[in-house]
Amino acid sequence: MAKLLFIDTSSKNCSALIADDGQVIAERFEANTRSHAQLLPVFINELFQQTKLERSELSALVVSAGPGSYTGVRIGMSVAKGMCYTLDLPLIALDSLSSMAEAMIDKTTENDAVYIATMDSRKGEIYYAAMDDKGQILSPSQPAVVKDLTWDKWIGKKVFIAGNTKDKLQDSPCSLILTRLPIDYSAKNYIKSAFERFEKGIFDDLVYKEPNYLKPFQ
Repeated sequence: MAKLLFIDTSSKNCSALIADDGQVIAERFEANTRSHAQLLPVFINELFQQTKLERSELSALVVSAGPGSYTGVRIGMSVAKGMCYTLDLPLIALDSLSSMAEAMIDKTTENDAVYIATMDSRKGEIYYAAMDDKGQILSPSQPAVVKDLTWDKWIGKKVFIAGNTKDKLQDSPCSLILTRLPIDYSAKNYIKSAFERFEKGIFDDLVYKEPNYLKPFQ
């Protein structure tokens, strides 16, 4: 049985959990925090205390590679890499928005639908990624200028959206009817893809894997 530790600090939320063969056995979550660097080590220690697992019992470590908060993504990636080096564990780094879109699909039973995961970015921009109802990527994670955003190519489809961009998208020319889903930024979003990658033995290079900022770091 594979036991994976999940870390997501790509948003204002700080989230960590341990899952055993796809089932969450312990979780810690704090919303709207700016204390990722302080909270994350505490959360990880509490997860092991609650489960009574040893760190040596982990099979791999899963972390958000972004996009998202530059500082948050860097903190999560640094902690994940440090643990992987120390414990000789493989690393699975996943896209935060593609993972969120996958979690959205699991909440509905629609056919021929589009799922758009979004995240507020700097100034007049957002990040977004889109999938169809079969989990195929329609648009990989990318930045977009809100005032130019139409998503016209999905007119006529049922379109679901999630993320913290509701107020910001009011300034866009998008004429789509968007159905919001209550999916939060959380380590839970990564479980399905992470275990699929673990079973296939697809891991990231500890030396060369870098956060996916999408835009130049400032």
